[in-house]
Amino acid sequence: MQLNLFQWDRLETGHGSACLARLDFDRARDHFARVLVGLPGHQAARAGLQAVKYWEQAFRVLTGMQGEAAVTFFWQRLREFSFGDSAVDRELRAKLPLVEQEIEPDTEAARIYDLLRRAERTRHRRDHSAMIAARRGLQALAPRVFADYLQYVRVD
Repeated sequence: MQLNLFQWDRLETGHGSACLARLDFDRARDHFARVLVGLPGHQAARAGLQAVKYWEQAFRVLTGMQGEAAVTFFWQRLREFSFGDSAVDRELRAKLPLVEQEIEPDTEAARIYDLLRRAERTRHRRDHSAMIAARRGLQALAPRVFADYLQYVRVD
């Protein structure tokens, strides 16, 4: 395969977006910044850098929150984020609520998030009975978050 070196910016912004989808903010920032050094007016790189700042700030605030308030805040940030219409943006929109936790869900916020993740994962897999079970659990544990989630699903 021959790489067109005149489109290196697309490759870098693509890598930056992939890092952002994995919530690897430092690497995403590096990729977008590299493009902006070479092409200061690059729209996609500038938008990518803004997305990194947006999600870093959101997760920084989340670390100090507990329970349903934390999950509600996360869903508000997700709804307010201006996703584009590219394949990368659609991928990012689908992945944000699907990031698996590395810790056991031993707090209320972690249990709520785990139910959200399971509801979304099973929805994508079209496993109806598992999706309903996760949604029922979410509705019982956090009714406000459940209502926000249903709005999110309607938009998706």
